[in-house]
Amino acid sequence: MAGQKARMAQFIEHMKTLKSKPLPKHQSKNYHDWYEAVRKKQGFTEEETTEPYTTPSGRAVQRWIGPDHRRHRYDYYQLYLDPDFDYTAMSEDETHLPSKYKHDDHPNIIVEGVNTKTGESVEPY
Repeated sequence: MAGQKARMAQFIEHMKTLKSKPLPKHQSKNYHDWYEAVRKKQGFTEEETTEPYTTPSGRAVQRWIGPDHRRHRYDYYQLYLDPDFDYTAMSEDETHLPSKYKHDDHPNIIVEGVNTKTGESVEPY
């Protein structure tokens, strides 16, 4: 329980640093719970959802990273707001999320010469 409260506090602190407006307080828990369910559905590991962090007292810990962390290169917030997306409808072996929410620097934005976000062909450079 204490770990969950600490993660939530980190999530709230992180949300304060975002350029976009954070979710209203009553929705932030819903967003957090939704992200955790999607994360589990995708099979994310502990390593994919945490990062090394040194506390002010100098102790090395693993810090939880939330859905809006730059490391994901994906806009989970916009996916959360998308009324057409229902993660519960995803099959057990389906872990791919809609490409339209990938950030432009996502490592798989271009696949086989196609921009997966826009569907447009991309010339080799």
